[in-house]
Amino acid sequence: MLHHILKYAEKRGLVIEAGFSGRPLKWLIAFDDKGENPQVIQLGDVKTGQHQPNCPHAGTKAQGRDGAHFLVDKLSTMTLYQGTDVPTLMRPKFKTFIDLLQRASSSMPILSTAAKALNSSDNRAAICKQLKQNEAKKGDFAKLKVGLVDLVDAPDWHDWWRNEFRNQRTNPVKQLHKNKNDNTPKMRCLITGDLIVPVERHEDKVQGLKGVGGRGGDSLIAFDKDAYCSYGLKNAFNAAASQETAKIYVTALNDLIEKHKVSLGNAYIVYWFKQAIEGTEDDPLAWMQVSGEKEFADAMDQAKRTLRSIITGKRPDLLTNEFYAMLISGSPGRVMVRDWHEGSFKELIISLQAWFDHLAITTIGGDKLAKWTSFEHIITALLPLRKST
Repeated sequence: MLHHILKYAEKRGLVIEAGFSGRPLKWLIAFDDKGENPQVIQLGDVKTGQHQPNCPHAGTKAQGRDGAHFLVDKLSTMTLYQGTDVPTLMRPKFKTFIDLLQRASSSMPILSTAAKALNSSDNRAAICKQLKQNEAKKGDFAKLKVGLVDLVDAPDWHDWWRNEFRNQRTNPVKQLHKNKNDNTPKMRCLITGDLIVPVERHEDKVQGLKGVGGRGGDSLIAFDKDAYCSYGLKNAFNAAASQETAKIYVTALNDLIEKHKVSLGNAYIVYWFKQAIEGTEDDPLAWMQVSGEKEFADAMDQAKRTLRSIITGKRPDLLTNEFYAMLISGSPGRVMVRDWHEGSFKELIISLQAWFDHLAITTIGGDKLAKWTSFEHIITALLPLRKST
């Protein structure tokens, strides 16, 4: 299952280097060339913000009392924004954030200006006033700009951060090996089969499962109880994966949940194809989400046309294509895989057409098809009503 997810990521260019991550950012804090006159600018949509690729990402280390991300972080960490109790609680994190900027200025001098600007209590007071006026939340993520330089977009800090990220990591698996001369302990990767140096924790989290029981940052591979562990291994050493592979499968799952999911009760079907299908015209799972009489009829017609084009040889690309589908939900902190299916694209079309045919009924007058409802409504019709939240 997971090796198919890795292939999905590779084919779609989703491979992101460890220590980096895309983030939705809601605010830009801009200073002039001297690090003065701060301005707060809203980014993107009010609810979702603006996606920023390749942000530095410190993983779980940033969650500690004195932990912080580099360059991009929560407003409460970057500016000590909001609430009477935040400055005391957040000051160690703020100090770490400033310290990272100062140390990185050895490779990108303008970062020193940004550090001094944020370290100014007058600047922070002006920033927090503007954030309050804009009803910003302390957990919103923001980035920095000095003069004309958007600091995240500048590449100068990348090598410094790569080195810093490596230095922040230790290799606890060495403790499992008695050979002190073995400086490169390795295990067989569960996903790729390669011999790799595994990570103790998969720090990147799967997003987007709040609606189906998750908490918005859930782990697919995690071992936090003795009953889950074997052979004296701890944490994610029980399912060994390299730092890079752990990053890739989470990135791919997040992309699938965002772009390719079908709601089914208290779970999602996430799906993809061996050869990518652009748009909805040839996407069988998209047809299943239609509602309304005309839309249902169109979906049945499209299924027949697509099957005919495969059988007659007009679409050889679809004849050799394959589908993958995973039923997932969330349990606080964990991703729950409920089911897994894979098979030929042609068989999927045949099964779907049969499903449409079996469900099609006429109205009482017998002159037209009865009104179609959604796929989810049909499947979950016999379940108890969901409790209102």
